[in-house]
Amino acid sequence: DRTLLVADPRRCESKKFGGPGARACYQKSYR
Repeated sequence: DRTLLVADPRRCESKKFGGPGARACYQKSYR
């Protein structure tokens, strides 16, 4: 999972706007 986030950090941000992906983005930020 971490590799995917690192590979596409921007994608995580886009998900944040969606809502359900916000949780994943939060985890990335925490790390």
